[in-house]
This record gives sequence, C-alpha cells and structure tokens, in this order.
Amino acid sequence: MKEPKDEIRSFAQVYKYNLKPLAVDRFAAFLKKYDTGEKYRRDLLRDLFNLIREQCCENRLVDELKADAVISLQEAKIKGCLGAEGSSSVQVVSLDAVPRVFVDEVSNDLRVGSSSTALNRLQCLNQRYALARRRCLRCGLYQKSVDQRALQDGSLVLLPTSALEGLDSNLQIAVLGLLVVRDDEVFLEDLRGKVKLKFSEQSRVTQHCFLGNGFMAVVSGFWVNSFLQVARVDLPPAERREVTLRDVGPSMDLFGLAPQYPMEALREERTRVQSVIIVMAHVHLDKAGTMNKLARFFERMQGLSESDLREVTFVFTGDFSSVPLHFGDASHLPDIFDNSDRMQVLLDGLGRCIAVNAPTAAQYSHFVLIPGPSDMTALQGFQPQTPIAAHFAKGVQSRTKKLTLAPNPCRLRFHTHEVIIARRNFLRDFQHGESLYPWDRYRAREHTDAAPNQGAPSGAESVTTTSFERVTKTVLDEAHLSPSIDEVVLWKVDDALRIPVLPHTMLLCDSTEQWECHYKGVHVVNPGSFAVGGTFLWYTPADGQCSLSKLE
Repeated sequence: MKEPKDEIRSFAQVYKYNLKPLAVDRFAAFLKKYDTGEKYRRDLLRDLFNLIREQCCENRLVDELKADAVISLQEAKIKGCLGAEGSSSVQVVSLDAVPRVFVDEVSNDLRVGSSSTALNRLQCLNQRYALARRRCLRCGLYQKSVDQRALQDGSLVLLPTSALEGLDSNLQIAVLGLLVVRDDEVFLEDLRGKVKLKFSEQSRVTQHCFLGNGFMAVVSGFWVNSFLQVARVDLPPAERREVTLRDVGPSMDLFGLAPQYPMEALREERTRVQSVIIVMAHVHLDKAGTMNKLARFFERMQGLSESDLREVTFVFTGDFSSVPLHFGDASHLPDIFDNSDRMQVLLDGLGRCIAVNAPTAAQYSHFVLIPGPSDMTALQGFQPQTPIAAHFAKGVQSRTKKLTLAPNPCRLRFHTHEVIIARRNFLRDFQHGESLYPWDRYRAREHTDAAPNQGAPSGAESVTTTSFERVTKTVLDEAHLSPSIDEVVLWKVDDALRIPVLPHTMLLCDSTEQWECHYKGVHVVNPGSFAVGGTFLWYTPADGQCSLSKLE
C-alpha cells in the first residue's frame, strides 16, 4: 500500500496539478485524520482534487493556503454543512433547489428561470399548458396549422379554442386544454377560452390512463354548431428523457443539483456499484409489529461492513402513524396544545431502533424521512408537502449522523442519476376523480402499444396490474404528480410537482401491493407497505437495478 504522500503526488500527476511540499503535508495530515481504509482514502482524494479544480480553475500550482481552503470545504461536506444534505453520493433536492422550468413564449424552447420569482395559480396552469403543448407538437401526431401534408400523413392540426369558429364541420381537429367537469357537463379550457364537449356513442376515451377534473387532455373531434363533437380523448404524450435532453442540451438543469461536470460525474457514478438506496413506505411507528420488523431489519444491516454502510441511504416514507395525526385544515401550525407530541414520540422510537440495532449504520449511513399524506409538517394540507418539522425529528437527528428531512414528493440525485419518490394513494385518488363523470361509458376494450410494460409479482391479478399501469401513464403523460385542479397546491413551489424531464426511476409509494412497470424509458416502482407486508425496495442506482424485497 502506498504512503499517503506518494498517493497524493500520484493523484496530483493524474489531475495535472503541481503541489508545493507544504500542500502535500496538509493533505497527508487530513487523510491521516480520516484514515479508515484505502478505498475511502482514495474517495477523499478524488473529492479533494475535484474541489481543487473548482476553486483553482486554470491555476495548476497549489500552495498550502489553497490546500487549507480545499480541506475546509471538504470537511464541511463531510459534516453535512455544505451544499445538499446527505452523503457524497445521494443528494436530496430541497424545494428551494428545484429549478423553475418554463416555456419561452416566443421560441417555444425550455428555459430555467429564477426560483425567487413566485408564480400564482393562473401562471402555473398556463405553464402546464405550454409544456403539454410543446410535447404535443414535438411528438409528430399534431401540427400547428392545417395543410395538405398534415392531411396526408394522418396527423391532426392542434388548434386553440379561439380558432374553432368558422371551421369546416367535416375537418377533424385536436384541441389541448384542461378538462373541467361542471354540473354533469364537460368543458375544455385553454389560455384563450372555453368550449363545451359533446359526447356520442362513437366517442372514445383512452383506457390506458385516468381522467379527472383539471387534467390536461387532448380532445380530437369536429366543430359542429358551437360544440366540439368528441371523437377521442387522450392525454398529451410524454416525451422520452433522451429526446428532451437532446433538445435542451447537457448544460441545462431541469431536475435540480445537476453536477458541474456531467461526464466526470457519470464516470464516478459507474464506480459506485456498492451504493444502495433502501426505500420503505408506510412505516407505521405506532404499531408493535412494524417496530419488530424494523428491529430485525436493522439487526441484519448491522452485519454489513462499515465501508458498505457508508454507501447505504435509508429512505422512510410515511404515514408514520396508522392513525392520522394532522389537523385537516390547511396552513395550520402545530403548537403545544395539539397532539403534535405524538409524532415526536414515534420518531424518537425510530431513532432508538436504529441506534440500538444498527449502531454502525447510525454512524455512517444516510437517513431520509419523507412525510405521508397524514403526517404532520410545518405547513398542513398542501401539495407538495413540506418536510416534517425539525422539532419532531430531534430523536432521530440526535442518534444518526446524516439525516435529511425531505419534502413529498422528494427528488434524489445520484451523480447523473435522477429519482423521484412520491407518497400518495394514487390509485384511490385517481379512481375517485373519475367518479365525477362516467368516462368508462366511452372506453372500448382496445389493445395498443401505448400501455406501459408491466412487471408485477406473479400473484397479482391482471386487472389490478392494469390499474397500476394506468397510474403510471397518467402521472407521466400529465407530467405532474397532482394533475387535478381540485388539489390544494402550494403554487409557489408547483415546480416540485411538475416533471419537465422524465427521471430515470420513479417510486410511487401507493397503499397497494408491490408492483413495477416501464413506460417511456422510466422504471416505475411501488415498494409496497412495510407495515402490512414487510416489503421494501433495494435499489442500486449505479446500474438502475430494483429488487422488490420482503423481510422474512
């Protein structure tokens, strides 16, 4: 094994830096302070030289002052005081760090604006429309204007509501807008107006997704007597990740916390084959059975080596109580007169369980807490959910070294790999949203390639699996995690609910059994309920492998 100073000089030669002797001494002392093994020392050196490149730019000479500055930055990262919270591999994107992605009205290109500019409800809905229209015009199914080529290749002209008057009633067109159900009637609204939809026995509604009040939809049909006679209702098509990124370029961050040097981040990502993200949903801490399962799980985790546990991120999603704890009214702040101390007691129990059964994990692993719909947060009743109030998590924070209180939905970044985790009863909520109008009356039993590719446990019934696939297609086609206008949305952070670019992996933590499917290149997984079945997800982001597991 090389001496630390020899290894430092070797790294300097590879990175093409000239280190003064005192700088080498400083780095050697730093490595000795954190000397826990050859692999970890090499990781520290890589981090140090990456920081040198960021701080020193083109200056290839590093003296002791620059070395001290870089060491201070690296120590801050180790202690969790710099940048995104968490380990060096997995980062949690806070609500403030989510980019504000919008469509330029002139060029129709994607842009990233300042996150300090708060948008209101109308502006957010307008941007949802603009993003959906952009996808429609890029997919090849729709054209901007009526021409002979459009008629010949089978594509439809996509028109605003204001351009429908005077059209030939025999010309089939498409209109994009918000579906609005009111008094048993359905309207389609866009930026310029509103039209009433007229359904007939020949009308068809896609069976591969859900529809609801305020969902963005593409309605094709004929303009007859001031009504849009419906031929078909679809959702605006999702766009594959690689297509979006090829259009905007590699320098634009559409997700949050994008690495400054993507190619180097990708190389580092591929070397981190030991990194694991373990996701547990519905961790009911008030149930003795759940706590017993957690104790057995962490006893097994304690059997892993220290170096392995450094690479593990544990993600727990609520609800953390089987009995709802929140107050039900929006914008309610907890105080000492409420039953809010129960949440703190439950999380204290989680902290003790980790510390007693897996002390090594408590010391070296990264823990992430994501609230469920019924959990108590600093601001109640809104989507997205803000993180659990820090006051409630003191017991976990005091017993673990790396804890992140994340919002719901939560974005995780692993170098270039992007993951979205959302905890919600998607299937139940979408089914309830469809009850406002008898959409099933216009659904035919059709078989196309539009449905996602399933991958569910062998015991799952096909009808249930189809429902999961519909949830997947609805979320990704809508490019939004709360597409209904009936949701109580915190509009200033609506960007956290939007999906302007598809992630590599999406975890929809529904209150149903485990399932997984693929759609438009996205691996969509539900880890199941840990409280009910002891199920969880073992995920290695370096290769994108998901293992739906169960505690025996």
